[in-house]
Amino acid sequence: MDIPGGLYAVFTTPLVESSQYTQSIRDTWNNILVDWIPNSEYEFDEERYDFDNYDERGHAWEHGNMVQMDIYIPIRKRKA
Repeated sequence: MDIPGGLYAVFTTPLVESSQYTQSIRDTWNNILVDWIPNSEYEFDEERYDFDNYDERGHAWEHGNMVQMDIYIPIRKRKA
C-alpha cells in the first residue's frame, strides 16, 4: 500500500502494561478526535490514510510487559 505524503500529526500512546494496551489506544484516539483536532488549527484530511506504527515498543515480552505505539493522523490547515 502506498501512503501519500503530506502533513501528519503523530500521537504516542502512554506507556502501559500490555493488559491496558487496547484501552490506551482507544483513549488516545478519543483525545485526538474530541480534544486535539477541535482545538487545533488543523482538520482531519479525509483524502489520505491514517495509520498506526507498531514497532518494537509493542513487544511486551522485550520490555517488561510495557507497551506503546504511535498513531499518525493526516491533517491540513483548517479553512477560515
